[in-house]
Order: sequence, then structure tokens, then C-alpha cells
Amino acid sequence: MYIRMYVRMHVCTFDKHILEQGELDEHEKIVATLRQVDIVISTLPFPQVPDQIHIVEAIKVAGNIKRFIPSEFGVEEDRLSFLPPFEACLDKKRKIRRAVEACGIPHTYVSANCFGAYFVNHLLRPHEEHGDMIVYGSGDAKVLFNYEEDTAE
Repeated sequence: MYIRMYVRMHVCTFDKHILEQGELDEHEKIVATLRQVDIVISTLPFPQVPDQIHIVEAIKVAGNIKRFIPSEFGVEEDRLSFLPPFEACLDKKRKIRRAVEACGIPHTYVSANCFGAYFVNHLLRPHEEHGDMIVYGSGDAKVLFNYEEDTAE
């Protein structure tokens, strides 16, 4: 596990876990850590998703990673289209996908669909004051939200 405040990178093999502390821009340290493992599972929160490019670059240099699971865990952004505010968020995740694929890194994308708390807390930002709010569509569209607590059951 490679961690810093607000950012966690889980690095493991089937028989061991590694804990390192540092920053995602410490390229040589990340490469050295990755050379000790087979699988990388990134669990970066959304604001740091674009920083996964540092992990991708280190995986290319390390050359030994058998599987990379980027921090995705949301919707299947390559198969769906959304309204502009959310589409801008997903474009950042798509850039990481394209970088992983362009490097030929063996990878798995995990899509857990949408969590209600994520949308309320991150996208709507209820703790901030807003002026006017744009509501798209008629309000008749169906939507699916999952409780985070139910995901692991």
C-alpha cells in the first residue's frame, strides 16, 4: 500500500502486502515498490483520479505488473453518455483508461455503478451556497443508486 494524506494506492501480490508512504510524484520510489509486486489496485478518490497517470508511468517502467485495477468503481463511462457536468468528470477517467490501454498494461475495470452519497456530497456539494441551479430534462428519467453498505454483501 502506497499512501499519502487523502490518497491510497494498494499494491499487493497474493501472498504479501507492502506499505510505503510517499507522494504520487515520487516516480523512482513508486517504480521500486512496483517491482516487488504483481498486482496494483488503485483506490484513489475522484479528485485524484487524474493523478493515476503517475502510477501508469511507473508501471511502464517497472515492466513486471501482471494486472492493474485503476480507481474506477463508478459507471461504465465508455458505454454511456451523460449530461455536461457529469460528463466532464468522466472525461478525466477516460483519459486514464486510454493511457492504460495505450501502454498495453494488463488491466481490469471495475464498475460498481452509482453511489448516492457520492453524487450528493461530491457533485451537488450541499455544504456550499449556490445561486441558480440547472435541472436538465423533465424529471421523468429513471435512475439507479446503490447504498455503499450494500455493495459488499
